[in-house]
Amino acid sequence: MLEIFVFVNPIGNICLEVEKNLLALAGEQSRPVQIKFVPTLNFTIITDYMKAHAMDPKDLELRNHLFNLAYNIILDYKAAQFQGNLKARKLLMALQRAFNEDQRYDRAMVAELLATYHIDQEMFDEDRTDAALRDAFSHDQQLASEMHITNTPSAVFMDTDQPETDAAILLENVTDHHVFANICHELVTRPAAFYGSAELGSLNGTDLHVL
Repeated sequence: MLEIFVFVNPIGNICLEVEKNLLALAGEQSRPVQIKFVPTLNFTIITDYMKAHAMDPKDLELRNHLFNLAYNIILDYKAAQFQGNLKARKLLMALQRAFNEDQRYDRAMVAELLATYHIDQEMFDEDRTDAALRDAFSHDQQLASEMHITNTPSAVFMDTDQPETDAAILLENVTDHHVFANICHELVTRPAAFYGSAELGSLNGTDLHVL
């Protein structure tokens, strides 16, 4: 099985496009592919977002607003995960889409989306206030740190079909889904050469890192 950890900005429109393309790509593979979205949040990600949208990164009020908004979207995603990863992914992508279309995020909108994706509101509200949810958030951010994630969207590939190596491959700041397709193809058709290319830090011009 190929496991792909996709580290995304919870309010990023580029990340949203990557998520959609990667899910479609996974469905086209000849072997099982497990995708795990990991919404990632730190001040560098917020700074990059502000610069990309012509916002003043020195505007502390706006920065804090965006940080808190992203944090709340992550908590929504983590709460929804208790009712299934598929539902949670759909909710996350819908929240990203709504925010990037009109900068909208409020509890009424979240409630509408919960109903759309058949996520039980009462259970969601209970999980949303559970202390374990904050622990899950902290665990995700620790995972991002351990995998040396500094920007989004980034992905880490782990191939359980290659028992002779326990290496994980980091692909940073990817925006072209064709790169994902290329890596999946290389892992299936010539894994030894792929890992050799990763050790050298490049595959067909794409920067790779072995973790």
